[in-house]
Amino acid sequence: ISTFKGVQDELAQILLNNEQSSQVVQIILQNLIENIPKNAQKEYIQLFGLVSQIYQQKLLEFYPKILQFISKQIISNENNHLNSAISTTLGQFCQYTIKSIQDQEYLISIINLVSQHLIVNKTMQVSAMCLQGIIQSSPLDCILNIKDDLVIILINQAKSGHFITEGAQESILMALLALIICIEEQFRPYAKNIVPILVQNLVGQTARKITIDMIYTLGVLMGEELEQYLDQIVELVKICRCD
Repeated sequence: ISTFKGVQDELAQILLNNEQSSQVVQIILQNLIENIPKNAQKEYIQLFGLVSQIYQQKLLEFYPKILQFISKQIISNENNHLNSAISTTLGQFCQYTIKSIQDQEYLISIINLVSQHLIVNKTMQVSAMCLQGIIQSSPLDCILNIKDDLVIILINQAKSGHFITEGAQESILMALLALIICIEEQFRPYAKNIVPILVQNLVGQTARKITIDMIYTLGVLMGEELEQYLDQIVELVKICRCD
């Protein structure tokens, strides 16, 4: 770990001091897309986060290659061992390159790409984690503008609770919780429809606990929207007390 940190620091200095940034980024992206050794995938993916931090919006020039890189990492993520590296790195990319509402088209392209992988069981968990990272790292104005699409994407997957893995369901719920925390009062139109979907489709102990956190957050922000589901919420709390 310390050796890799040293490599990161050294590379950061090289990148910061290089005036021909476009050429450097192109070379790095080409190598990241084509030549990542399997025994060092995580480290190489993390290097992309470093590149995002240094070059920021200059990376938008290479957007097609970046989408190709993201898609390839999601697909090649065997046994979910790269989940954290991929989602964290994608969050960093959004944080450093998507600066304002003018960049929203790029954000929509990323979300559309991730959503395509979200409906496939093999890539569902990492895709949900990526959506969580995107929501937590992108400008609020952009998230507010596309909140309808995000809610539909996540709710549709939450409905499939009994047909997906526990890990995938937990990640979907965490992404949904991140969206609620992000947009707060703006989530009100969806609150009254979400509770029955959540309560009826939970498959695991951790998923139930995340749902309790979600309901608590909604209760603080807009408790009156949940009143009609009070009995269902009480039953869920009783189950969680026995977990």
